[in-house]
Amino acid sequence: MKRGGVVVILLLALTAGCVGYGIQYNGSEAYVDSNEINANYQSHIGESVHLWGQVVAEERGAVLIRSGDLRIQLTEPNPATSDVQLGDSIQVYGELQSDRKLTTVSYHTQSSDDLQYMYTVSVFGILLAIVSFFRRWRVDITNIRFEPREETFCVRRTLSSPQSGKEGGNKKDNFSHASDDGEFESDFGGERDG
Repeated sequence: MKRGGVVVILLLALTAGCVGYGIQYNGSEAYVDSNEINANYQSHIGESVHLWGQVVAEERGAVLIRSGDLRIQLTEPNPATSDVQLGDSIQVYGELQSDRKLTTVSYHTQSSDDLQYMYTVSVFGILLAIVSFFRRWRVDITNIRFEPREETFCVRRTLSSPQSGKEGGNKKDNFSHASDDGEFESDFGGERDG
């Protein structure tokens, strides 16, 4: 019963989010598309725009970007030419000026090294998640489901035996694991007390 209530609440939240998004944007983008700007640049002068592009050139200390078919020069505060390289991805927000210039309000660049680092960390994280999942779960192909593994992977150090360290006790007293019937057994065979 609780599970059904949670599912209904999540579905209502998802529906409210979709409806709210539709009402807010009314089927249109928040900013004009770069191809629309390129097709009729003069009518968009003075508008605030948000462009995703690529650095294609540097001229007289100014950065030129290409976003779709639109080529535009960024003006002050301009990304320093030492901070960007040809081919870097750039996200820029600003106001369109005449002569194919954009007065930059804010920007963010992403180099190819940044992308490579992001993808490497993501793949490593995914592999780590998969390994830790299958370390504790196994696939039951006949019933098409996941089941917890029966054997335990952890070895616990017990500190309950004070004689083990003082009188040269053997390793039997130091390590144990749970057997199938719930009793503790040492790793070297035989049952353990307690």
